Amino acid sequence: MRAAHALLLILAWMPAVAAAKPQPPVRVEAEVSLAGAVVRLQFAVAAQQVEVQVRGVDGLALLQPTRRLARRDVAAGGCAQLTVGFEQEVPQGTLVVSVEGRFANERQRLVRTFSVGAPLPAPTTQKKMLRGHRGRPLHLLPAS
Repeated sequence: MRAAHALLLILAWMPAVAAAKPQPPVRVEAEVSLAGAVVRLQFAVAAQQVEVQVRGVDGLALLQPTRRLARRDVAAGGCAQLTVGFEQEVPQGTLVVSVEGRFANERQRLVRTFSVGAPLPAPTTQKKMLRGHRGRPLHLLPAS
């Protein structure tokens, strides 16, 4: 009876594992400084039509708004490096690196994020929004 119960538990768990989204075999690293970042990529297997995109979000402004590595083929063990500069004197936000290409004849995408600078402080007060008699939003602000 216990063996049948254990088998049911294993079978119930297996579809969740099989449904996981495949990740491309790429290692993405970034060395972040106040001036910019150096993004390094290493490909474990050969890939075709690889495109790399680096951009800033959450307030991070890059000297080039979007830095791209054009579609190209990469050999197994191949490496690539991108240098990205920041506009701000004291940068703050998130650097996003996305890698897309054909790995083993399957289109796959990988996205990695890197924090830059100190995290933004959490808001101390929340604005409450009410609606007036005509449905227009009314904002209540804290008294000074």
